[in-house]
Amino acid sequence: EELYPDNPYHNRTHAADVLQTMHVILVQGGMVPHYADPLTHLACYLAACVHDLEHVGLTNDYLVNTQDSLALIYNDRSPMENHHLATTFQLLAQEPYNFLARAAPKVKETVRRLVISMVLATDMKQHFTQMSLFKAKCHAVDEGPSDMGSPRTSHSGDSLSTTLSPMLLADDEIKTLVLAVGLKCADLG
Repeated sequence: EELYPDNPYHNRTHAADVLQTMHVILVQGGMVPHYADPLTHLACYLAACVHDLEHVGLTNDYLVNTQDSLALIYNDRSPMENHHLATTFQLLAQEPYNFLARAAPKVKETVRRLVISMVLATDMKQHFTQMSLFKAKCHAVDEGPSDMGSPRTSHSGDSLSTTLSPMLLADDEIKTLVLAVGLKCADLG
């Protein structure tokens, strides 16, 4: 929490809001239990908590245009998001914070991959690319072969939720993209 500076927007309150919203997206959005297993939950919550860690309160474009040290370090590619991630994984490598120290390498790799994908997706410069890809994947699902299954609608209490077929849920690329869009939605409020 102390790594969130007191700037007007990208602060610890924003991080808590994104975490809570991500939880709602996962639970109320119908991703649980078929889509988000406990490891995915962990990655989503971690990504939500750290997505703006040590944010300097400036846009990536500003950092690039002024040749800020973060832009230089990350070669003008999502300097803030890359900084959030680097800070996160450096912190998690330290003994008191390394809660994955005893986890299997595959678990560590999965959490890291998901967190990186989700946090990088919060770069607004990538917004239209991400959303185009998301729409294309959704369209492919709607138009895809019948064995892939179209989204099906199910009633859960008073709410109406749309779920994807089990075959689609097994597709890591789609799963990662959906989670990234979920974090983008949580970040934007």
